[in-house]
This record gives sequence, C-alpha cells and structure tokens, in this order.
Amino acid sequence: MYHACHREELETILGDQELKLLSEWSLKLPKHGLWDAPGIWTGLNYFHSGNYYGPFLISLPLAVLNGRHFMVFRREGDDRNRYFFVQYEARIPIYSFEKTLWRSVKPTSYFQSVDDGYAMKPGAIYDIVLTEPMGIDDVKIEAVKHPYCISKQCSGLTRSDGQEILQEIAEDRENIMHYRNVRRATPDRYIAGGDLSTARKYGSISKNWQKLKNHPCAIAAYRESIREFPNERFAVIEAWYQMGLLYQRRGQFYRAINAYDQLIQNFERSARRLEGLYQQAICYRAIWEYRKAYENVKAYIKTNYPETKYFQEAQQIVQQMERDTDGDGYMFYQEQEARTSDQDANDYPRSFQR
Repeated sequence: MYHACHREELETILGDQELKLLSEWSLKLPKHGLWDAPGIWTGLNYFHSGNYYGPFLISLPLAVLNGRHFMVFRREGDDRNRYFFVQYEARIPIYSFEKTLWRSVKPTSYFQSVDDGYAMKPGAIYDIVLTEPMGIDDVKIEAVKHPYCISKQCSGLTRSDGQEILQEIAEDRENIMHYRNVRRATPDRYIAGGDLSTARKYGSISKNWQKLKNHPCAIAAYRESIREFPNERFAVIEAWYQMGLLYQRRGQFYRAINAYDQLIQNFERSARRLEGLYQQAICYRAIWEYRKAYENVKAYIKTNYPETKYFQEAQQIVQQMERDTDGDGYMFYQEQEARTSDQDANDYPRSFQR
C-alpha cells in the first residue's frame, strides 16, 4: 500500500510517527448525500509511469489493514475499473439500497483469484481512504520520479534529483544536530565560527528546498535558523530578506511586508535593509497601499547611490507616482489608493489632503 507526499507532510509524519488525516476527500452516499470526514488517501497501485502526488513515497505492508473495516464502491460511468475502499469502523447501516441494508461483498467482485489468494485485476485502480491515523512502524520511504504535480506544490523533478537533494538536506541536518548536541553537552566550550557555520547550513537547506519548489519548507528552515542563532547578525539578516522574497513570490504580500519590516526596523546599517525597503514598496503596491509604496521608494532613493541595484527602477516608480495627468492636483499614487481616475479631473480622492 502506498502514500505519496511532499516534504512538509513527510516531516510531520516522521515527527509524529504516524500517517495523519490530512487528505481532502468526500463521498456521495445514496439517500444521505455528500459525506466528508478527515482522512488520508492511499492506494494499492505503484506509480510505474511516475508519481503525480509528491516526490516521496511511503510503502506500507498490507498487514497494517488487518482488523480494519471498509465500505467498497465502484466509480460510476465508463471508468468502472476504479474501486474505492473507505474505512468505516462503526459498522452501523447508514443507508439501504433497494431496501437491503449493508451487505458483505465477495472478494472476487473486486479482485481476481490466484493460487495463493487474490490479486489486483489488470488495469484496475484501487484507492484506500483511511479515516483513522496509521502508525509507521514498518514502512519504507524513498524518493521517486515526480514529473508533474497535481496539487501544484512543486514543479516536479526526476528521481535522481530528488535523491540528491534529499541527501544534501540529510547531511546538513546531521551536521546541525551534531553541533547542537556538542553545544548542549559542553555549553562552556567555545567552537570558533561554529554558530555562523551552522546557521549557514540552514541557508543551504533552504536553497535546496527552493530547488524543489517547496517554498514552505524553505521558509521553515530560515525561521529555524533565526530561532536557533538569533545573535548571528548576518545570517539573521539574510534569513529575513530571503523569507520576504519567498513570501512575495507566493503572493503572500502581508507576510512578506512583515519579514521586510524585521530588516527595516532592526538592521539600519545593512545593505539588505535598503533592498527590503524597495521590495516592501513593491508589496505595498500589490495590495493597493500606494501611499506607503511611494514613501518607501522615496526613502530608498534618498539613502542610495545611482549605481545601486534598484535605483533606476525606483526613480521610474517615483516619476510615475508623482504624475498628475488630469491636472486635478492629486498625484497618481493618491488617485490609485483612492480608486479614482487620473484621467478625469472630476473624479478625485476627496479624503486626501492636498
């Protein structure tokens, strides 16, 4: 039996030592209509042509299902060779079909007979929905080919790429845990450059998660770095800045603004603070807070030199925002924030002060 997932879910599974009820699913029952409940989606079919659900595959022996009870359904329409086994422990009849209560089914209705028992029918698909957590005492976890991601959590990757990245992450994690253990066992011992070197390994882990297009895990690694090494100034600055960029790329502009705020408020002499000012302005513009965007870009220009990274872009933004096309006395950024037109002098933001 198999369950495919992404790294974030895998870390939860490994931490709790059980499969959690994280899958979204629902079932349309005769008479009672749509029914949904917490569950986890698994199946009997191996992904021979590539797995579309996640780059990591958990394999469980079928014996883990012993003692569990299931309802079984067949998909309607042309795809009659897809079977759904849904765990149902109450064993209370919840509906009837042609005045007949729940009935036992013959295994041969869904499987083919073989010499030593039953086997899957050729071409059939078997889905198993668990509605109770499942322990992982006897499982195998491997990186698999993931050419396409149905959930859009990543952009897909080859099996060898997944294995290589997992190995890098595992090595960095092992080094971090070793350093933590040494530091806790001998708190008075000084390790030259130890904190900075270990903090940088979190940055390496995060960059590998970004290669996998797994931004939540990349952000989590940066947050852990800040929590573990709050006094490593350069590592903390870089972590906040990179978190801001990741949130910004995901369209989570309020979180990006908060991350950039950590730079702007706490690290006045950092070059990343100035870049944070500019990137925060872009986020403010995206959520229609044009006044704050304008103020940030003006501050960026005031404290920078013409050869700096975003200077020309910032100048162009200021020129655009200070434009008054319709001559009504209100600049473009004021019109935009008020949702009024910069092309019509009779449509202007009355709430703004000239």
